[in-house]
Amino acid sequence: MTKWWKMLVRRERLPQWAYWLYVLMVAVVLYYATYTVSFGADDFSSVDRSLGAHWASLWSWNGAVATLFFAVALDLFIRARFWGMLFWVPFMLYQTLRMYMYYCLGISDPSSYVGIFLGTDWEEARSYMTFGNAMWLAGSVLANAGIYLLGRFLIVRCRIIAWRWIPAAETAFLAGWVCMVEFAYIYICPPYDSFVIAVLDAQKTIRKGGELATLKKLPKAAEGASSLVQRGGPVTVIFIVGESVRADHLQVCGYERRTTPLLAARRQRGELAVFPNVLSFDTSTEKSVVGMMTNAANDRRVPTVGSFVSLFRKHGFQTAFFYNMRREATPPMMLLTEDCEDRYFSDSFLADGILSRVKDVLAEGDGNRLIVLQTKGSHYHYSNKYPREGFSVFLPDEHDRDLSMQKPDLVNAYDNSILYLDYFLDSLMEFSRERNVVLVYCSDHGESFGEGGRFLHGGPLSMMEQRQVPLLVWCSSAYREKNPRLWENLTRRQGGAAEHGNLFHTVLGLAGIWSVWYEQALDLAAEEAAS
Repeated sequence: MTKWWKMLVRRERLPQWAYWLYVLMVAVVLYYATYTVSFGADDFSSVDRSLGAHWASLWSWNGAVATLFFAVALDLFIRARFWGMLFWVPFMLYQTLRMYMYYCLGISDPSSYVGIFLGTDWEEARSYMTFGNAMWLAGSVLANAGIYLLGRFLIVRCRIIAWRWIPAAETAFLAGWVCMVEFAYIYICPPYDSFVIAVLDAQKTIRKGGELATLKKLPKAAEGASSLVQRGGPVTVIFIVGESVRADHLQVCGYERRTTPLLAARRQRGELAVFPNVLSFDTSTEKSVVGMMTNAANDRRVPTVGSFVSLFRKHGFQTAFFYNMRREATPPMMLLTEDCEDRYFSDSFLADGILSRVKDVLAEGDGNRLIVLQTKGSHYHYSNKYPREGFSVFLPDEHDRDLSMQKPDLVNAYDNSILYLDYFLDSLMEFSRERNVVLVYCSDHGESFGEGGRFLHGGPLSMMEQRQVPLLVWCSSAYREKNPRLWENLTRRQGGAAEHGNLFHTVLGLAGIWSVWYEQALDLAAEEAAS
């Protein structure tokens, strides 16, 4: 011990094996820390996450290759000095975020949610955090910085930095790995190798940018031939994009809890058509809204035309977009609503923040009108999405850390958010009952509560609890009286299977807009749809 201390104090040369031992030890620790579950699998509930399983996996072929990969990446990053820090910090921040999602939120497949976490609103992202979790993240960041700085210290004192051939070999190794990442991901590396997952997520981000560019290049729906048929005079169409609402948690869709008593009463009075078996376009908001507002469908993933909003504006409808957040919506949603003449943003998670503004617009006078409204509905953190007074019905509803350990509380809070949604929709319907109004509500995707070991959303399309969403169509008495056949078709069709791909055509049909992009067979209110 004295010998080592003297070598450190006197800045003598350290043995080279000390550096390599350090790199190997850090690689093993990183492997342990990021060992989660099989990325992309549908069932995580049976995966062995014990310490023994971690250790056993380390001695497997996959574990050895993954540890070697970490060691090579770490050594290369340390050697590169400034450039190493430039790459190492984002890499470790990514890993820290994955570990946070896994260890602090209990999410079995964190990689599926990292993109959602990073791409969400700041207010939403902040709702995932508690003081303890923030301290955990800060500690992880400091630890990662310490790993890099200690590595820099050792590589200089061990005189290893002069070995010029090693960085070249390591660069070739990593380049080959990245180039073959899909092959390596499937056949060589374990699915919990974080760097490979990071590369895959980077590829997804690039593809996402390409999808956004494709969306920008789509022709506007208004560019094709179209015409307007009056639906009994000026009509107001309210299109509401819900958030994270799964159909089987709505009383009006058959749920045993009284989560939507007001909507259930309206359905009993014959005012509301309910479609509980709607298949969402995707499991994330930014993709699902494309399927909801363009002519894309589950069997036609790429739309051929932009949002229906431009058609409404072409035919003289006043158009407005409401979003109950203080900042802009996701880039796809901003593109899909770019033809809205007015935009309103709220500074609250609660829908009451925009309810009064919507009522003001509805009260402005007669004339055709389209209102597109996006709420934060039942997005996690659920207990932030409803007022405590009057809506904390299902108790206990406090949850702040490991989702898997608080599932009953989680479901209670989620159901309370549905109860608040019931109040919000009923208030809007009640205010509109004397007008010629049709209201269409559909959620963007569902939510997982531990099915297959998963929570939240953004999972594979095979996870049906994340894709089965409710579609509700309410028509005022004036609209029903003036358009009895449309209402009859809707009520006859309710309960049947539908998908997000029906919305584009149904909304146009209810508004009386015909277009070359309109397909009557996909309109839930059309004669053919009811046959």
